[in-house]
Amino acid sequence: MKAYYISGCIPYNGKSGGRLASYNHIKKICNEYDEVEAFFVDMHGDIDELEDLNFPNNLKYTVYPKECSKFNPRSFTSIFILMYQILFSLMPRSLFIGRSNKLILDIYNIYKKDNENLFIFENIDSCGNLKFNFKYIYICHNVESKLSFDAIKYAKKIKIPFYYLNAIKMYFFERKVLKNSIKNVFISDKDMSNLSNFGPSKLYPEFIGLKNNLWNLSVTNKSVLFLGSAHHFPNQEAASWLLYKLSELLFKLDPDITINICGMKFSDIKNNSSEINHFNNVKFLGKVSDEELQNQFLVNRLFISPIILGSGIKMKVLEAASYGMPIIATPESIEGLSYLKENVIILEREDLIKFSEKLVVTINSLELLKSMSINLVEKVKKNSTNYEKYFT
Repeated sequence: MKAYYISGCIPYNGKSGGRLASYNHIKKICNEYDEVEAFFVDMHGDIDELEDLNFPNNLKYTVYPKECSKFNPRSFTSIFILMYQILFSLMPRSLFIGRSNKLILDIYNIYKKDNENLFIFENIDSCGNLKFNFKYIYICHNVESKLSFDAIKYAKKIKIPFYYLNAIKMYFFERKVLKNSIKNVFISDKDMSNLSNFGPSKLYPEFIGLKNNLWNLSVTNKSVLFLGSAHHFPNQEAASWLLYKLSELLFKLDPDITINICGMKFSDIKNNSSEINHFNNVKFLGKVSDEELQNQFLVNRLFISPIILGSGIKMKVLEAASYGMPIIATPESIEGLSYLKENVIILEREDLIKFSEKLVVTINSLELLKSMSINLVEKVKKNSTNYEKYFT
């Protein structure tokens, strides 16, 4: 039995939550099928690192270059293409990034040879290559229309009408994708409950197996780690809250605690306040290597996820759990990860004083941290074997 897998990016065992989830999915798909032919669009320009991935032996893949060029405000052609995509295309403009005309032609030829061939489309950014007469399974990472509407709040005023138009298109396009698929595989139970009426649905319990090197209190610093790419606005919003809200109060309660923000620079944070409450207890690590990222999970005492926007699940929380690293998170950060709730400290951001005080107590309670780590390791062990089939 063979399946054809399409992704709008190259799945990696790391780099971002979405790409890590895609990597996990393609390994599971290869486990469920005798043969898998995959098609990736090199959206991020990192094809050189592809050879380092440990893909299953029954996977054959082809990588297509990104065809959507970077917008140039000085180019009439660039402006014309942008305005056409925004105003006249039925497809959301944001999906053109993962679209490849060569890929569309190649998979359409596969469809013409046998219209019963099964295609698996990973996340919404792959669906710019989708023909709705295909027989396909859709893997839903997020409620993309919700993300698109949330993004309007953080857009520059001059761009708000275009963001709004993109969000409306995404709302209808996403529902068409869901309605026409033979099965929708969700990674968040909340997203599935909101969208399950559009077609046959299945919940895939996302997990990451335990790492070889686990978190050990004895080698940690008195610091907390936040991980997030600057390209994802919910991460920017969360980092901004850490910088302008939490850091000031934390500094007053315990100036020895450091907040390490990994994946972005200070310049990536939008400053909407007149004063920058930037203390020495906040460090921006920028984009780091895979080796350095692994090290950050081991040397920080706590992982913090103050995310309140978006949908789907937070792969960064799963990754921290895979190291047995103690976690403090907002309720939104563990949506879809109900099996971790008993082993994670959950706090609402609205009560800043309670959040700060609980963080300080936790990071200084060495026995509590050890207990949290042990419980997380046991929980991840129990959820790391999955024999059920989801993508057939």
